[in-house]
Parts: sequence; C-alpha cells; structure tokens
Amino acid sequence: MDDKKPPETRNTQLDTPVTARIVRVFLALELPETVRVAMGNAQRALRRHGDLPATWVTAKDAHLTLLFFGNVVAVHLPEIVDAVTPVAARHAAFSLRLDALGAFPSLEMPRVIWVGVAGQRDALTALQVDITATMLGVTGVVAERKPFRPHLTLARVDARRDQPGVSAVAAALARPYAVPPIAWEATRVVLMRTMPGGGGDRRRYTMLHAFPFGGIDNG
Repeated sequence: MDDKKPPETRNTQLDTPVTARIVRVFLALELPETVRVAMGNAQRALRRHGDLPATWVTAKDAHLTLLFFGNVVAVHLPEIVDAVTPVAARHAAFSLRLDALGAFPSLEMPRVIWVGVAGQRDALTALQVDITATMLGVTGVVAERKPFRPHLTLARVDARRDQPGVSAVAAALARPYAVPPIAWEATRVVLMRTMPGGGGDRRRYTMLHAFPFGGIDNG
C-alpha cells in the first residue's frame, strides 16, 4: 500500500499552497475592521438578553459569501481561479453599507441571525449572478444553488434546544438595535478555504487567491 503523503497541489496563481486532496472553498467579499467591530457590537447587544441558544460567528472571521462550493478536489482550484479572474476583471468596485438586523427564515422563527447589506445592491447582485453563471461551466466544481440574499451572519440558532430558548432569540430581535450604517468599498473577490478550527463549530479561514475588480468605478 502506498502510504506516501499526497503531492502538494499548487498553481502559481494560488497565493497559498494546498496539500490536501479535498478542500472546502467559497468565494466572498472581504470586510473592513469597522464593519467587524459593528458586528461584534450587535452580537454583544443581543447577548445581553440572556443565554441565547446560538452559536456566534467570530466577527474577525466574517465575510460576505458570494458562492459556496463545499468540498472540491484540490486539482480543480486552478480552474476556479481561471474562471473567476475574467469575471472580476469586467466588474467595477462598488459601495456597500450595513443595514438592519434580520433572521432566516423570519424574525419570529429565527435560525440564522444576520446584519443586512444595503448600498449598491444591483452591482453586488450582478457580480454574484455573473460568477454563478460562469461556474456552471467549470468541470469538477459544483456550486450551491441557493437564492442570493446578501447578509453578514452573526449567529446560528440551535433549533435542537427547547422552544422557549428559540423564543428568547425572537424576543431579543424584537427589541430594536440600531446597526450603524457603516459603508465600505468592495474592490475584489477572494477565494477562501475553510477548515476546522477546534472547539465546537469554530472554523479557520485562509485566503487562497484574490481577484481585483477591473471595470470602471460604479461611483
């Protein structure tokens, strides 16, 4: 039996060498520190309502997901890079800003708590649609087919706990918390890898490649 380690998979376009055969990856927009701080403040405001049955996202690891691939054979990473590069090149930078708190599927039955995203939503949606359509033609890559609803996740509610606990989350969301309308400029797409980080649902994220926008500024 061949017990050698798998050969390192590397393409000169990737910023980080990948040694694993299978990787979990997604495309996203980065967030500035001001947005991460605002997300952390919103989390703390909600947690003041008690021990809510939720797993809270680490704000420093937050991102705005454009397209999630899940498990991908590492040898296909260069194909993702080759497909996304021209997409980013034909889009321009655009401005986004934080919006109000929300939840999926609803504020009354929260399973995911999030901060909304406003600003140049048309430009954001056009980018996501373009990326999704392009990835349909990439061999060996299957992307998630969920409707695109841009948001920044704050927490995932543990539906396995008793209904009173979930009701407490709904009650906390019913008390208005004004998220500051912090604005930022999206200037590139990033290909991210996610790995277990130890301790419950914690994850570690590594940027594999960045795709700068190359179009004329939308502003």
